[in-house]
Amino acid sequence: MNKPEEHMDIIGIHGVPRSGTNWLGQLFNSHPDVNFKFQPLFSYAFKDYLNEHSSTADIKRFFEEIAASDDYFLNLRDPVIHQNYPDFNKNEAYSTLVFKQIRYHHLIENMLSKNPVVKFVFTIRNPLAVMNSWIHTAMEFKPDWSLDEEWRNAEKKNQNRIEEYFGYNKWKEAVNIFLDLNIKYPKRTKIVIYNDLLLNTELTVNELFTFSGLSFDDQTRKFIKESKKRNDADPNSVYKKKTNDDAWKRNIPEHIIEAVYEDLANDRLRVYLEQ
Repeated sequence: MNKPEEHMDIIGIHGVPRSGTNWLGQLFNSHPDVNFKFQPLFSYAFKDYLNEHSSTADIKRFFEEIAASDDYFLNLRDPVIHQNYPDFNKNEAYSTLVFKQIRYHHLIENMLSKNPVVKFVFTIRNPLAVMNSWIHTAMEFKPDWSLDEEWRNAEKKNQNRIEEYFGYNKWKEAVNIFLDLNIKYPKRTKIVIYNDLLLNTELTVNELFTFSGLSFDDQTRKFIKESKKRNDADPNSVYKKKTNDDAWKRNIPEHIIEAVYEDLANDRLRVYLEQ
């Protein structure tokens, strides 16, 4: 049974595509008190439900409706996308609504300004690691596409849609949104570095749960161990066995690496090339 929205904590997980949001989402979903929803604004059920000017009432209703929704996409039952996702034990009444988005980052500030309950967790991953993951995901980067043509703006993938965040320049746009909002709303936003999540998973998740008002549960501890000890081929899988995030050094052409380093040489985002 879902609690009414006004009595429920609300956490939004946001990150660009291929930045670890699937795994982070399932780490949250492993908690028995969490009601998890997958990319609601990308679903057919709630597509474009919100915009930059949505009212307080619109946003409140959105949270209430996604919390109660049994939509197959929101609830991780899409047979193509959600293969081999874990099935977690849940308590009868949820305390926390958690949703994850890789799009629609431009809508976050309006939600923060008009809903006092919602908090956000922002995932940031090295842009070259994001790029490497993207080009090795056939559903997202077609074999006949040119990396030289697409890496900056991902025009073929983004299709000039404001809500899409593929490509290096959209990575910069999203991360700047996250950093600015973290400065403006320090108590309601938290930044998690993908490499920290990878290398210090239990500690990082514990900190995120504390921020979210959740205890660290044995089911989460078990899922952390299981998710890191096997390696599924599916690029959307939350089961990945790896000890570092450096594959981009072998796979991304040197001229692109040099261009990214040069572009960020005097930028506040430069630090994420070392994380």
